[in-house]
Amino acid sequence: MLSGQHAKLLNLTGALTLVSLGIVILACSALKNHERLNELRDLAASTPLFPGFQLVNSHEGGKRENAIIARFYRSNATYDQVKDFYRRTLIEKGWGEPIEESLSTWGIANGGKVITFHKGEYSIEVEYSAESQTWNFSVSYVWEAK
Repeated sequence: MLSGQHAKLLNLTGALTLVSLGIVILACSALKNHERLNELRDLAASTPLFPGFQLVNSHEGGKRENAIIARFYRSNATYDQVKDFYRRTLIEKGWGEPIEESLSTWGIANGGKVITFHKGEYSIEVEYSAESQTWNFSVSYVWEAK
């Protein structure tokens, strides 16, 4: 039988081991997320940008199971011009045939559209917004664990 002092020491040692293990897991998760964001940055850098897009904002973020880089643009181009450019460009680079969806706000069509191209765990989403005052197109580079 353990004395009270030894039992406290074992409990403290066990708690410290669990805390250390949690820190290691979080550090590995953060490192993996950083790697995924770097991969998405490379993907964004290697993807041709529609001529005339003017960058107005960008966002990066991620968790253990997903990561995203979103860039927001202004352009005088039509949705069909942008869609045709990315469809042609990305299919030539080995991306799958896109899925096109109409967007809605609270269940009401808002005139926006998004086309999504997939390749493995990655996707590129090109969105047209009919509602935003600051941007009308976004291109998002996405990784999701499968």
